[in-house]
Amino acid sequence: MAPILAVVLAGCQGGDAPQAEPLAAQPQPSPQYVSKPDTFTPSKLGIVVRKGPPITVGFPTPEKALERFHDAGKYGAEYNDLPKRFLNTYKARTWETAQYSFGEILYDETLVAALYTEERATQDRVDEMVSAHQEQVGRKYDTFVDSKLVTYWFWAEDGQTLMICAYHTPQHGIRLTIAMGDDVVLRALQISPADAKATVAKIQTPGGRPPVRSTPGTEAQVQVPG
Repeated sequence: MAPILAVVLAGCQGGDAPQAEPLAAQPQPSPQYVSKPDTFTPSKLGIVVRKGPPITVGFPTPEKALERFHDAGKYGAEYNDLPKRFLNTYKARTWETAQYSFGEILYDETLVAALYTEERATQDRVDEMVSAHQEQVGRKYDTFVDSKLVTYWFWAEDGQTLMICAYHTPQHGIRLTIAMGDDVVLRALQISPADAKATVAKIQTPGGRPPVRSTPGTEAQVQVPG
């Protein structure tokens, strides 16, 4: 199973599309290291997919957030992996099964971002999650980005972002991804309204396809919810 970040980049950026061949002669740029998060304070922008308090920035016990997804009797695997541009002050923990995954990113042991991904979701499930998060936040989404292949909902508040993404995979139904976190961290993972709009613009270009993202095993790989 692929690490979480790889799931996010593939799932909401159209990663099932064929990858372009790399240009052998192109020099690789130096990594842009991710700076310290701007916010550590909980907000209304939390993930609400299971019973219990929303999973937010600054969640008091990050290990309890991860344990919430350790379902008894289900096979899963735990990862701890981040792209190289995240320095040692950052850590990642992910629990992943064939049906879903949940991952969290910590900075100095404080939860600063989390992602949940669900495979083979139905449109009713997507609608349920959008409604649940609108109720949690207390308002309609701030930004809506739509195409035939992928749809995004974004909420933003005090340097943090909450995203829901529904990606219609060619063969396996809808891949539902919910992400929240500090904007510094999420931008490093290409989770923002600007990235969503760029993806949709590319999809809607005649003959176009989603921007090529790094594939599992490369620098831009991260593991998160499933």
